[in-house]
Amino acid sequence: MEDKHELSVQVGRRIRELRLRQGITVEALAEAADISVQYVSEIERGKKNMTIPILRNMVQALHTSSDYLLFGRTEVDPVCETVARRMSSLLPVERDLVATSLLKMAQVVEDLGLERA
Repeated sequence: MEDKHELSVQVGRRIRELRLRQGITVEALAEAADISVQYVSEIERGKKNMTIPILRNMVQALHTSSDYLLFGRTEVDPVCETVARRMSSLLPVERDLVATSLLKMAQVVEDLGLERA
């Protein structure tokens, strides 16, 4: 089992990498996670740990999974991640419309019985 400090450093590094890759400022992440800029900075440097509600807020703000933040595991298809990120910027009624449309299109594709690789 790895040491607690090393885990905090790894989680913080993943948060920082995601934040930078997505072009999110420390200030914007702090606001989305409902914590201070200083606290985000300390989490990213592995100096502080998060509570479960803050972890949930981080996952949502960074459009990622807790599996990725905690363990570095990612099984999310990049296309799905892009769609999820785009949908998250929509209003709830717009998200419902897009989701319904995507599900119907997926069903049509499945019904066509195309050969899967």
